[in-house]
Amino acid sequence: MSFQQYMQPRQRCQFQAVGEFLFVEACDGSVQITTERGEYRLKQGAQIIDPRLSGRVTVENMGEAGNVMIVCGYGRYVPPSDGREVEVTAMPRVTLAPNQPL
Repeated sequence: MSFQQYMQPRQRCQFQAVGEFLFVEACDGSVQITTERGEYRLKQGAQIIDPRLSGRVTVENMGEAGNVMIVCGYGRYVPPSDGREVEVTAMPRVTLAPNQPL
């Protein structure tokens, strides 16, 4: 589940969250997040981990006008790591057909 909206400074929006994490994918500056279990001020890349995260969430844009994107869900969220090295630890067997060019 995700929330995405262009928000003005100090604008508030609400959405329903269901899951175990809430991750701030994008925001300019910081956002004030209020859940039924607490209040948090988060920057882009920060997340809340709570096994009982559900219900209404209020988002307030504390930065400049811009897109605010929040991802919610179950399990453990690992954001994409563009530009980082990947270490391959295992590869499947590869069999080439006869006369197959390499």
